[in-house]
Amino acid sequence: MVGRDEFRRVLRQWNDVLSRWDAKLRQELTTEELSALHAGLPDCFESFTRIYCELLPALERTPPEDNATAHDLLHDIGSVSGDLAHIRSHIAAAERGFEVLLRILGERAGPYGVGSSGNR
Repeated sequence: MVGRDEFRRVLRQWNDVLSRWDAKLRQELTTEELSALHAGLPDCFESFTRIYCELLPALERTPPEDNATAHDLLHDIGSVSGDLAHIRSHIAAAERGFEVLLRILGERAGPYGVGSSGNR
């Protein structure tokens, strides 16, 4: 199971990546777009981890005749569908930020990839 240490590691890595490009990102993104970009990956990671490490194992342990528990795990607040909706909303909110970040990284990589001199 992914624990708090793993989550903190992912969060630290994501913040490290974004901090390297902070000045360029701030030139092109609104405060809201930058905030959504910062929050997107960690929040999605947390929801994804909850689905795969908590909800799906609980669903697997649920007897086939226990429809109420299966319904709760799949459809109620804090369920698989709730976490998927949470992930979807973060992706939508951070879409512009991801587009800008990918463009900035692509410009750095050049036409032939990272570290390329362009002499191919």
